[in-house]
Amino acid sequence: MKKNVGFRAKLVPPACHLDPNGELLATPVQDEDWIITAAKNDHIEIKTESGLSYSLGYDNIRNFATDADRSKDGLKHCFLLLLVQIYVCGNDVSAVPNHRPGAPVPPQANPALKARATLVPELAQAFRRQVYVLDRVLVNYSTTANELVGRSQIVRPNDTWESLKPAQPRLFPNATVYRDLSTSDAELLAEFYGAVSDVADLIESFARAEALTNYNAWNVLMHKVENSLRLGDLAIETFCPDRVFDPASPAGGTLLSQSQRVLAAAAKSRDKFMADFQTQPNRASPHTTSKSFSSATRIRNKLHTPYRGA
Repeated sequence: MKKNVGFRAKLVPPACHLDPNGELLATPVQDEDWIITAAKNDHIEIKTESGLSYSLGYDNIRNFATDADRSKDGLKHCFLLLLVQIYVCGNDVSAVPNHRPGAPVPPQANPALKARATLVPELAQAFRRQVYVLDRVLVNYSTTANELVGRSQIVRPNDTWESLKPAQPRLFPNATVYRDLSTSDAELLAEFYGAVSDVADLIESFARAEALTNYNAWNVLMHKVENSLRLGDLAIETFCPDRVFDPASPAGGTLLSQSQRVLAAAAKSRDKFMADFQTQPNRASPHTTSKSFSSATRIRNKLHTPYRGA
């Protein structure tokens, strides 16, 4: 085969190009050439012009045949009749044996990937909502923190507790495809949605008992929403790390970049408040300044995730 290095080969069967869910692309790749770039002792190396590469053992090849009609302008073309089916998914190339030379092999269904694809839109929606909630909690936290250190706020946010309720999942964990998830994938979703549920419970309690001017309430809520986003980050990194935050405005970045932005802003705001508070004369703990703050304390002690005060 060394004399055939440089030939542009049509594979028989052609390589199957798959989407991230392991299914054939809606628009198949046509007229794809694989260039024979090297011939080793036990295999040849083939590569596409787009950079895909694969090593074919000599026992993977049934026949080599020239393609005289296409061999023009100094380029040599050929056919490679294969005993394997090559699959391409993104930048990954793999192969499985076929039952007869040149016979195509349809891709096998991957239930776990299909389950991911089904549950990703709901995950993205809930995560996007948590980013929004933390943005609004941060505004209210900063307002009440400034009031606590003597900076009067002429304009106050118009949020209500009810306006900050998280988006709850409808498919997870009741959809049939949930059973097709791997254990690790199911755990990631369960932990994120569990944290989201904790936030919803906390907001429901605050709506019954806490004033919107209560710094302590916003402080506790901010910690809980931050925790949910950190758990959500882990799920997003596995399920859809490159998904944009707003499809209508791709310049806004990805879900992960927006989460990192608001988490960094929350940490910065908390650090600034504590630095300002330390300069106050006769200061008391900022977490004991409100006598009305009782329900949040009770809930904080009941929540599974340990609370770390500012």
